[in-house]
Amino acid sequence: EMARVLSPGGAVDLEWHNFYSWSGGLTHEEHQNPWGHLLGGCYWEPLNRVTPEEMIHAFSPWFDGLQVLGHDRRYRIAGRDPSFEPEAESYLTPELERRLSQYPREMLLTRGFILQGLRNRSAATTSRTARRAPAAVAPQSTGLRGYATAR
Repeated sequence: EMARVLSPGGAVDLEWHNFYSWSGGLTHEEHQNPWGHLLGGCYWEPLNRVTPEEMIHAFSPWFDGLQVLGHDRRYRIAGRDPSFEPEAESYLTPELERRLSQYPREMLLTRGFILQGLRNRSAATTSRTARRAPAAVAPQSTGLRGYATAR
């Protein structure tokens, strides 16, 4: 839809909350169970598990110069703003980091991401089904309305 409404050269500046962050499950249980949504606990079911790489892949048929910037809770950009604060770094104990070893440390400590790019001139001729992002893994239902269990 963004490619349809933007003129060639129009900018996309899209922010999303990082599912893989400490607060990514959006259950307000983070203090009792840090990253619990990644370890088999509950999380808000409508959340997606999209990664920065998947976003770039999904938007690349219609946008050029795509970049994804990580941000903290005050929207300070990782690697650019010296006051950037990794989210909940003190909760990421060596034991917990070992249990979450399938996820990059930066992914666990980045609150959200911003996708930026410019609508390309050939977007109208690109097939809308040519390069879709990989489908997210469907969460396993827990029976709780609006929540699911991570696999």
